[in-house]
Amino acid sequence: MKRKVSMFRQNGKNYIHLDDTEIYYKNLESLYSYIESEYDINYMNFAYVTLCSSTLEASLNYIIFHYYINEFGPIDYKNFADSLINIGFKNKLHSTPNIVTESKYYFNSDCFTIKTLEKLISLRNKILHKKPLLQSTELDLEKDLKLGKRIELRNNNHIELITKNECQNFHKAIMNFRNEFMNPFIEKELIITDLVKEK
Repeated sequence: MKRKVSMFRQNGKNYIHLDDTEIYYKNLESLYSYIESEYDINYMNFAYVTLCSSTLEASLNYIIFHYYINEFGPIDYKNFADSLINIGFKNKLHSTPNIVTESKYYFNSDCFTIKTLEKLISLRNKILHKKPLLQSTELDLEKDLKLGKRIELRNNNHIELITKNECQNFHKAIMNFRNEFMNPFIEKELIITDLVKEK
């Protein structure tokens, strides 16, 4: 697989960056083909959500890197890029277009792509940063169990609740992000779309 290589020179030193974001998208497409297959493979939904959210974050980080290294060079870019790369995922999604286009463009918060990517980020946080949930109940569990009563508890395991339809929506949203913002930004061909709005 061919990859884009960027070369930089500053203060008499040479630097090379190998763009590997395409690896994320290639693997995402490959995994998505399993999701779209006729077989119902539920664990693939979890794998897809995990890879899709990783792909989105890697893409945002690359866009930030690309902007700052071109603005400040290979020595000083890190001072600026790291502060944006290290903010919360949802905030990074919303802040990136505004910062890297110097407030010229922003994401339309009401469009399908952003609403779906926000849902992806929320689901990713729930499954990758799972916290125990204590449920209150009016039941006398010890007594009810002795009497043989059936007890139903609310399922809060988000891995089991991921649907094929959600994965299809996530796929459409991340490809919209890639085609309407990431690639055009990198190629300096950003235009207004349903996702990208001009200030």
